[in-house]
Amino acid sequence: MWRWILRLLAVPAVIAALWFVLGRLAAWRLEVRAERAWAKVREPMDAFERRFPKAPASLAAIKLNDMAGRLGIEMLAPRSPASPSALPVSKVLGTGMERKADDERQPPSKEATSFLAAHSSDIEAIIVHLRDGPAIEWEIDLGRHLAAPVPSLVAQRDLQSVLLARALDAGVDGDAAAVAAALEASWKLSEGTRTRPDLISALITYLTSQMQLGTLRQLEGVPELWQRRVVEDDPRDLFLRGLQTEALVFAGGMMHGLLPLLAEGDPQEAETAFTRYVDRPFSTPFLRLCGADHSTRVAAAVAELRGRACGTDVTALNGKALAAVPRWNFVSRIAMPNLLSGWRTAVSTALLAELTQQVLNARSLRASKGVGAWPEERATVASATCPASTWVRERAEDGSLTITLDKVPLEWDQATPPAFRLRAAAQEEPQRRPKRNAGRRRG
Repeated sequence: MWRWILRLLAVPAVIAALWFVLGRLAAWRLEVRAERAWAKVREPMDAFERRFPKAPASLAAIKLNDMAGRLGIEMLAPRSPASPSALPVSKVLGTGMERKADDERQPPSKEATSFLAAHSSDIEAIIVHLRDGPAIEWEIDLGRHLAAPVPSLVAQRDLQSVLLARALDAGVDGDAAAVAAALEASWKLSEGTRTRPDLISALITYLTSQMQLGTLRQLEGVPELWQRRVVEDDPRDLFLRGLQTEALVFAGGMMHGLLPLLAEGDPQEAETAFTRYVDRPFSTPFLRLCGADHSTRVAAAVAELRGRACGTDVTALNGKALAAVPRWNFVSRIAMPNLLSGWRTAVSTALLAELTQQVLNARSLRASKGVGAWPEERATVASATCPASTWVRERAEDGSLTITLDKVPLEWDQATPPAFRLRAAAQEEPQRRPKRNAGRRRG
């Protein structure tokens, strides 16, 4: 009898041993396939990971966190659950400039004016720190996989609201130096997310870039370097880089079982003896298969997006990517839906950058010619983002200048088409208000 019992127990033991060996072999082969896929569409995953080594938040970032804290903005993770949450600064200062389709001036709200006046010295100190100090670098650790640290979207948005509201306020005062300083500080802050590889940082960059671009379209006398600066980075490349990072941290997370999907801290620190010696040896081969397969599917999606200009049906592409995931890979099927939707925002941000460049260029040309009215000649410029589309600059009957995109691509994700109206140049400008706090320190 005992012999039969031992034979029965031997069967699952043999199956477990085979799975332990063959499962890892299958996972390794699929990981090699994923590595080759990424080497073909962008760069090998190991080389990509080496470009973004582990690093703590820089001293400049830590100092910025302390300075922003005086405005109620928590740039870094709260030190404890009892730490106060950030004030809704963007709600107080939210000008909605990124959504305005013309440059008709609107007076700032009383709340915004009061906030800027009450915190003027702190804001000027932040501007000087960002403009003249070292680069802002937030903590990065791709080795933590799905628990890798990312910047705070709310904090980045709130501090950008402060800086851009200061630029608009200085523009009303006619203080060109203060405008330039606030804009430069805003740009240096956005570099802290624009240079990061993670997908969250790319999405934060799109949000803050659209805020910057909307503000630039409202300001007169913007330094000419902004005509080049607004289009020097392709938002689509940031998104593709973010997708590769997502595939990297997802596949790496699967090496630690399902735990990384739930853990807020380092998955390795949260391991127990059971997960390490019982669960992981048998679950890891399957999860490695899931992670490698997911990485391969994301690489295929990147291959489809890479090099595309405009005209991509992102909804259909999302459906195609999800349909390609085998049913056994339930983990990837959870992560894949709508993963590619950020492509719309990337293309839209690129078009808004071109629109802003057109606005800045038109103002610069009028200023260089020293004439009061916009030129009557109709001008067209091919879009670098969407070659089938053209920017059209044309003076309207009321003397205003309209800038529009003649063909709106499928990816455009906003309610109104890319267009902007510059008020008639001959129109009398509103009288500038007297400068306030003339003695306060300027950045």
